[in-house]
Amino acid sequence: MKNYILLIFIIILRNYFPSYSQGLCNNSNYETGDFEISEINVCVPNLLTLTKGSEIENARYMYDYQGESIEEVKVLSKIQETYSYSDIGKPKIYTILQVGEKKGKISIACKNVNVRTNNEPVYSYTVCGSLVEFNLPKHSLNDFDKYYLGVGSNAVITIQKDELPYSVKFSMALPQLFKISGFYLNLGKNCPNNPSFRTIPAPSINIDLPYYPNIDKMELITPSNVKIDYSGPYNDSNTDLSASLYRFEKNLPPSSAIEIKKNLVPGQYEFSIPDSNKSYCFFVKKNNICNGQIEESADLCTHPLTNVDFDPDLMRYDLKWNQYPSTFKGLSLASFPMAVLTGLSYNPSPKKIHIKISDLNVSTITRPPYQSSYSHYGIDCKKKYCYQIEQAISGTIGYVQYRGISKSNKVCRNQSEVIVPAVSDIYTSTLNNKNTVFIKDDNTWPLKKEKWYLYKKNSKGYIKVDSVLDASQGLTDNDLVLKSESYKVSYIDQCKSKSFLSDSISSVFLDFVKPNALKWTDQSPFSNNTVDKYDIFYLPEGGGGPVKIEDLIFNQTNVDLTPFNEVAKFLVKTFSTGANPKNSYSNVVTYNIPPQVFVPDVFTPNGDSDNDVLEIKGKLSRGVSFEMQIFNRFGQQIATINDIFGSWNGTFKGKEVDTGMYSYKVVVNLDTGEKYIKTGTVQLKR
Repeated sequence: MKNYILLIFIIILRNYFPSYSQGLCNNSNYETGDFEISEINVCVPNLLTLTKGSEIENARYMYDYQGESIEEVKVLSKIQETYSYSDIGKPKIYTILQVGEKKGKISIACKNVNVRTNNEPVYSYTVCGSLVEFNLPKHSLNDFDKYYLGVGSNAVITIQKDELPYSVKFSMALPQLFKISGFYLNLGKNCPNNPSFRTIPAPSINIDLPYYPNIDKMELITPSNVKIDYSGPYNDSNTDLSASLYRFEKNLPPSSAIEIKKNLVPGQYEFSIPDSNKSYCFFVKKNNICNGQIEESADLCTHPLTNVDFDPDLMRYDLKWNQYPSTFKGLSLASFPMAVLTGLSYNPSPKKIHIKISDLNVSTITRPPYQSSYSHYGIDCKKKYCYQIEQAISGTIGYVQYRGISKSNKVCRNQSEVIVPAVSDIYTSTLNNKNTVFIKDDNTWPLKKEKWYLYKKNSKGYIKVDSVLDASQGLTDNDLVLKSESYKVSYIDQCKSKSFLSDSISSVFLDFVKPNALKWTDQSPFSNNTVDKYDIFYLPEGGGGPVKIEDLIFNQTNVDLTPFNEVAKFLVKTFSTGANPKNSYSNVVTYNIPPQVFVPDVFTPNGDSDNDVLEIKGKLSRGVSFEMQIFNRFGQQIATINDIFGSWNGTFKGKEVDTGMYSYKVVVNLDTGEKYIKTGTVQLKR
């Protein structure tokens, strides 16, 4: 039951007190700010003083907050804690917004202040011929203890605060003077200035009736939400005369309009839009105090700003918006020569395009009213640009003046925050046991690239490993190559925009899978080409350039190691497909040739100059010392050879040894610190 009563109370508040502050004031994403104001009711001129709470730091203020975004508030707010409102004529409620910091986070606080030039209350009047109706509504500004209404020569009427809402009719000749004032019993609350007499104008073909139903301003807060400022009469005491708001889609007849809000009172309202890509027109309609007559406002239409596109070739922003309707209440401009006979005229003003660059003031350019596009040249793409389109209309409806302003949604672009296209053509190659990534810039994105970044894949994703200003020599991964690595590339352009990461590429890694078998990874080192073939090369031991062995389409092959004495070095050259193929080199893989000693099975030291000595042959270029020991059948060492090129002539202590079998042991100390040992037997014949 309590919740139901609360809901009814909220509905009543919304009907009598339209929302004056939106946006940040009701946003729970921020810390709650804190400040006090010296007065709730301000009589102009008067100095309003603010006092911030002790927990609030870096406080700034807006003294007429109207729903701006946090970015706009940061620019428009001021440090000053005193403010003097100017003479605005009619009383008005201002929202004061404080933005600051609390506990290291952004804080927001809002308070409303009633500003008056004098003791004139909120009221309205409605005219029908010689009949005039005055209305004093229930309103937060109408907090006086009593009210006085004087019209022409009529006696002054006194109205008590508990009589609100109050309505009274007079029949009189126009024009006519009147004055309405409020009064506080606490004399200190009254403003020093007295309200002035005002004039109700006489009927004419171009009359300005300040309380005739009118949509003063319309703004798309977002493409899906519109804010409407409505001015018109108060009819709290007679709901039969209350206003209703209607909406219809652009280019459809006004007869298709649907009622979206009843009991409309002057104030500010927000509504959702059925389709954010379409334009919608709004108007207000109400019964007049003359029985059977209708008062109807002009229609004011949305015109969403749908595109703000960056053109990098011409360095401009291209704006597109829905064209403002060229019809008024379904009538084309060609119909207005006849429509003017019924008191209807329509004068669309030149369109205004408001441009705000970073923190600078808003600049405005004008364009024809029915234009729906504009190209803004000469932009500084490092800065933020905000655009909003404004269309003003004016004219008469039933000989009564109307005027309205329709603002599009605000669209901001900061090209430096836009992620631009990735470079599409990169490849990697290995040089000096390090991988380098090369870029073939296809100029898909025409702006100058000011810095390049190389990313390498690890267990957590891709991490940055190199950056260069000039990528003509490539980007290098300075880690020594131990396996195939995956890379991506990005850049920052002259607008300070970062690019997407490129597609990944992988280096070709070559290795031995067994002593004479080579195998290499088959992931492509090219981003936008496939692998066509592989060429296998070896590096000569004596120096010189690579020598091609064969070409393959597979990623493994066997190699002949017999030509190599000390080391065998190989590499793979990968070719891409395409009209102008690229190539990528693998790492150089090295195979240390094992030591080899060849001892003959038989030698014949008989003096015939054929096989007279035991000679040793082999591949021992990696040996740092050599020793061969020869033993007789009793195990006695009878000879030692200390040089691979040495020999034994079959003697021991200067005498020929007997024919027979002799054993030997070869020990070679290698440059790696290892030992090579070989044993066997040799037969001596004479």
